[in-house]
Amino acid sequence: MTTTGEILKQHRRTDVAKLAEAGIAGILVFVGLVTTLHVIDPDRDPISITVSEYVLGPYGRLLSFAALAFGLGVLALTAAIAATLPSPRPRAGLTLLATAGLGMVVVGGVPD
Repeated sequence: MTTTGEILKQHRRTDVAKLAEAGIAGILVFVGLVTTLHVIDPDRDPISITVSEYVLGPYGRLLSFAALAFGLGVLALTAAIAATLPSPRPRAGLTLLATAGLGMVVVGGVPD
C-alpha cells in the first residue's frame, strides 16, 4: 500500500520535473527567437553588434519577448534546483540565479 509520504514525494518529483522542463523551454525559446532575429534582420551583423541592439530595430518586441522567456526560464530552473538541493542550500548561488532571472524579466517587460 502506498503511504501519504510516498505520494507527496512523487508529486514533488513531478512538480520539479515540470519546473525544469519549463526552464529549459524558456531558454530554448530565447535561443530560437534570437536566431530568428539574426535571420529576419540580415542588415545587422550578429558578430559586430550585441544582441541587445536588436531591440532598436523593427523587431524589438521579439527580443523583449525572448528576454522575458529567458528570465522566466531561469527562474523556473532556479526553483527546480532549489527544490532538489538538500538543506542547507547554497543561498548565494540561488540568489544570484534568481536575480539574473528577475533582471531578464525586467528587461523583457520594459517597453522599447
